[in-house]
Amino acid sequence: MPWRNVVSATRADRRPRFVEVRTFRYKEHVGPGDDFDAGYRTHADLLAWQEKDPLIQDRALAASLTPAIEDEIDAAIAYAEASPTPGIDELLTDVV
Repeated sequence: MPWRNVVSATRADRRPRFVEVRTFRYKEHVGPGDDFDAGYRTHADLLAWQEKDPLIQDRALAASLTPAIEDEIDAAIAYAEASPTPGIDELLTDVV
């Protein structure tokens, strides 16, 4: 079932659906570099994923989503910058 059908069906009957979304992380886990030398994925894996990545293959889709994403990022940054700096007493809050 294409994702639009899932969204429509969920809105119509208000019942939960399970949606599996397969993704591929383009860059290393932490940082802007590549990590192909780590041995758990190859550059060929990346190229194979890019051939079916809808954000690469469907530029119009990516362009239509970009303004909302940028607005959300801008709002999060503004919220963070307007928030007070946490004190030392909050250092371990929610750390298990």
